[in-house]
Amino acid sequence: MYYGMSDFSAKLENETYDGALYVSYRLLLNELDAPLDFIYAPYKRTQRLLTEAEPACTFYALKTAPREQAHYFSLPLTFLSTPRLYIRGDKPLDDDLLNENGELKSLEAFFDAKPDALMLLIDGVSYGDALDSRLAALSERNIVKRASGDRHNKLSGMFFRDRVDIALIYPQEVKQHLALNPEDTEPFQSYVIAGVPATTSGYIMCNQYPQTEALIARVNQALMRLYDTTAFIEGQLRHSPGSEFPVLEAAILEAKQLSAKE
Repeated sequence: MYYGMSDFSAKLENETYDGALYVSYRLLLNELDAPLDFIYAPYKRTQRLLTEAEPACTFYALKTAPREQAHYFSLPLTFLSTPRLYIRGDKPLDDDLLNENGELKSLEAFFDAKPDALMLLIDGVSYGDALDSRLAALSERNIVKRASGDRHNKLSGMFFRDRVDIALIYPQEVKQHLALNPEDTEPFQSYVIAGVPATTSGYIMCNQYPQTEALIARVNQALMRLYDTTAFIEGQLRHSPGSEFPVLEAAILEAKQLSAKE
């Protein structure tokens, strides 16, 4: 099981790290009747390893249509609110950029109104089919990509430390960053992007071998048991804004119902 966080194993063993990712994997490993060997590899190397001729998996992968054709996916293992557009400053966006629900109508309209704006993304990362298609429609002049072997929870630090004014970030990452760095008090705005699914899930993704297919089956059986547990549900909610609880709980329930039908 390849992972792109250099300190993942250490944090997994330290229960003070209680984000959804760590809680989910602790619970899974306790429930799973199969050993997993975790091996660090930067993101791009992991993608190469998944194309080579030996069984390999990675965690926290987003499911996209091209990936589904070439890989096995587990049931959802982590549940997050979909990334939002974060903008430094306390001035709200003009009403004509927002719909009746206060959501950003589109990224294209935002950058049409602000042609010199730059948005930070992590290089090589998928944000899911819906967001990826919207990002692909943007001009490259409006995007700055940060190359990183460790892709996790890096954007908030740059956003709140005056490195960038606009970024696409998970709300959970922002909440965790501010809890750990209360001195970062700069005002900001955040906007849901209209038409994008409210939640995003992370999966175990494997190349297609009999061994990985068997592992995915065991993982799914364990997850079907975990979806009902208070510890799992609370782990997904702990670092989420309270306003996000209903949509995350609904996503977990939907995953449970879908898994029961398969």
